[in-house]
Amino acid sequence: MSSTYQNNGQYVLEEFIIDPTENRDEREFINLIPLLIECNIYESIEDMTMSGSVSIIDASAMDDIFPLDGNERISIRFHTAGNESNPIEYEALIYKISPKHRVTEHSNGFTIYFSSEASILSTRSFVHSGFSDTTDRIVDNIYRQYLTRDIRKPLETTSARGICNHTFGAITPLEAISVLERYASSTQGDAAYVFFENNRSFVFKPLQELYQQEPVASYKYGLSGVYENVDKKNEEAFERIQGIKVKDENSFSDKMMDGLYGSKHCVFDLVTKTFLGDSSVLYNKDEWFDENRSLGKYPSRKKQESREDIIKLSYGSGPDDLILQQDRIESKMKRAELDLFIAEIMVFGDSKIKCGDVIEGFIPNLNMDQKNIINPFSGKFLITSICHNLVPSKYTQTFQIQKDAYEVIIP
Repeated sequence: MSSTYQNNGQYVLEEFIIDPTENRDEREFINLIPLLIECNIYESIEDMTMSGSVSIIDASAMDDIFPLDGNERISIRFHTAGNESNPIEYEALIYKISPKHRVTEHSNGFTIYFSSEASILSTRSFVHSGFSDTTDRIVDNIYRQYLTRDIRKPLETTSARGICNHTFGAITPLEAISVLERYASSTQGDAAYVFFENNRSFVFKPLQELYQQEPVASYKYGLSGVYENVDKKNEEAFERIQGIKVKDENSFSDKMMDGLYGSKHCVFDLVTKTFLGDSSVLYNKDEWFDENRSLGKYPSRKKQESREDIIKLSYGSGPDDLILQQDRIESKMKRAELDLFIAEIMVFGDSKIKCGDVIEGFIPNLNMDQKNIINPFSGKFLITSICHNLVPSKYTQTFQIQKDAYEVIIP
């Protein structure tokens, strides 16, 4: 760790400005750094685009000088102290201003809400055309045509196999991409594509590819104020989980309703009004499990008998849909499997980490009688959302971490 990192949560806020005139004249910028009370920036696999809010105290009647009506550009750049090479940079558009409230005799407080340009553009445009191409190329086409204008952010994609023929009828670009997620499978056989924005880029990649990444950081749980080496307490605190909230594990009945222990999948041809060939496929989580494309080693605590708990029906219009059916089934079910374990952990901010990264985490058994028993989920986790929290004195992150399989099986 760099010698410039002296305190827990230390960070450098390089820039935080509003451009109310869009003329890029620095004299017209509003500098938010001295006004900052708290800022939250969110990135998530489920939300598709980033967003945030900043609470400020204003003693100079800023809103009278530069009225904020929405669509003004806001820009922030910051990094963890000592990590100048990995800053977080985010440009967005303001979409809402909260009512003002009096803080002191001469100052008001209010909150500014902002979101990515892609989110704003998506609500103001519609896709009403047809495409015949691989899904990754269609997504790239929609992104460049509808979701980027003044703010240029790269889109990372993974090549998909098969030609997708799809015609959209007046739906937003982000809705169109969410439809295409269901039809994509990579040329390497990885399933469950997701489209989302993190603090580096937009991403259109399969979950199973994300699972195969090497962990970018490692965290463990420990008692506050207790260190193995007091001389390295900052380093230890930086790699320590400061708070954890584990959500209830899905019950056996939930997994049955999701079809993870047995589901029959059929394709119905809308043209011929018949089922496409022998299109029935029986999915079972244990039998379809691939440890090399997973975050864990075991799909369940014990092997389950193959059953047909539910029937899932999809629609197609030709033999291509039948050929790609197994890929689409696997994509749907792999997304459901990721809900096996969900937790939120709070750590001191590390600006190199982004949504979609894999980390290594050691989840504690909080029951003292079981403290020496290995938690079945400790190991690799996918970060599915991040809240970057900035206050003047500290930078923290709250991760939502998820896992699709067990690391060990407890007898």
